[in-house]
Amino acid sequence: MSARRVVVVGAGHAGFTVCATLRTLGWDGELTLIDSDHTLPYQRPPLSKKVLAGEQTLDDAHFRPHDFYGHYGIDLVLGHPVVAIDRVERAVQLDGRPPLSYDHLVLATGARPRPLRLEVLAGLGPESVCYLHTADHSSDLRERIAAGKRVVIIGGGFIGLEVASMAACAGKDVIVFEVADRLMDAPFQPPSRSTSMIFTKPPASTCGCRAPCRRCNASWIDSSCTTGSRA
Repeated sequence: MSARRVVVVGAGHAGFTVCATLRTLGWDGELTLIDSDHTLPYQRPPLSKKVLAGEQTLDDAHFRPHDFYGHYGIDLVLGHPVVAIDRVERAVQLDGRPPLSYDHLVLATGARPRPLRLEVLAGLGPESVCYLHTADHSSDLRERIAAGKRVVIIGGGFIGLEVASMAACAGKDVIVFEVADRLMDAPFQPPSRSTSMIFTKPPASTCGCRAPCRRCNASWIDSSCTTGSRA
């Protein structure tokens, strides 16, 4: 085993960026990017926008072409989900492939849609419900919207409303369910007190230095500099 192997699990934006940044910063060890999807790493946002609307193909959403990974020495392991991590042996167990050892492991798997409990929805089977997380989901959803008359969306955040907009533009009846009191509730919550402290202007310190000060460690929140030294 190489003494310098980084394994990244998850080929979304975070996983891809980790690999690209390591090479940009000069990392010359082995670098492997794993994902359960079979296609080249791609951006997720277009799946609910132009890819879903049929205005772009998945090729347009790829982070980089295939040659990029070979040129920068990034080994792609696609279509093989990670089923377990052996922390003692420092190896990831893959479905349909031998284990892959690592020196450093990055988990960048992101989030997944919460599956519905279909048994509580009378008369609704799995064939009536689809999720939006992968390119295959986007393709399936596009075909369903084209063939249907009414689209029911659970979730009034960015993704749900983008799908609703696309379906409405296609002439479909659209209903959006959201558990919160208003749409887009989570992204636009009022900032907490601690957050507002962090993002306000730097406070003036007692000695007149401008926080953050390297000598007295006066920060954006704590400006108790007493050295009289400016950073």
